Amino acid sequence: MTVILRCPPLAGLEGSPFPRAREVAASRVRLVTSLALAVMPGLDLGIHVGHPTLAIASARTTIPEELLHPVLASYSKEDAERLRNFVPSDEEFAALKQAIHEALLVFEPIPGACVLLTAALQFRLEGLTNAPSYIVAGNLAVGDKLVFGTSDATMNAATFSQINLSWDGHCWLQFGKYIVDISLCRTALSNESPPLLAAHLRPKLGGKSKAILATYQAMTEDGLVYMPLRVLTRAEIDPLVNGALKVLGLSQQT
Repeated sequence: MTVILRCPPLAGLEGSPFPRAREVAASRVRLVTSLALAVMPGLDLGIHVGHPTLAIASARTTIPEELLHPVLASYSKEDAERLRNFVPSDEEFAALKQAIHEALLVFEPIPGACVLLTAALQFRLEGLTNAPSYIVAGNLAVGDKLVFGTSDATMNAATFSQINLSWDGHCWLQFGKYIVDISLCRTALSNESPPLLAAHLRPKLGGKSKAILATYQAMTEDGLVYMPLRVLTRAEIDPLVNGALKVLGLSQQT
């Protein structure tokens, strides 16, 4: 089941905090709503400036409990309930589309940059809308084989409060019931990709780097299994945002 949401055209990027976004406001970003849909004929998955349509897959699905528990642990019961009940409006999806566009635009396609890109994405999204979003860290598997993360599910505040070179998990944004992953396709297309991930994703991407927007259920059906272990707190996110902005030569005050 696919629901097509009509979204307003992507606004001009003149007000973006990212200088490169202002410079190349007419560039294009493609958005994959479900890898299963990526190979369906007749479905336009290109999302770019002025494109009015955003396709969202598997609208019948819900947020898994294994995600709500980390939200409760890092924030509050009210935040977990808000996420459970949050259904993005067309305007909020349009804000997400613009944030994805800008984040992918301003960062070079470096493989393995999931934390940096997700932090930048949430920073920009929060400048465009009050819609709730969360940065999720965990494991990622292709089928039953891990490609990022370990069988040890231990993850705590120390993982992100300091430099931790031993952590090899994955990071994505949660927007309602949707996984928003803007780094995985870049990694899959790179020479540094785990072979299993490259073999799974590359045939579906056609050589084009894309962003993933899909429910947990849709991704699992496609063979990509996202396993949330921790939802980052604001104290953990702020240094990541500062690091992302520093890469761009900016600061939080810009």
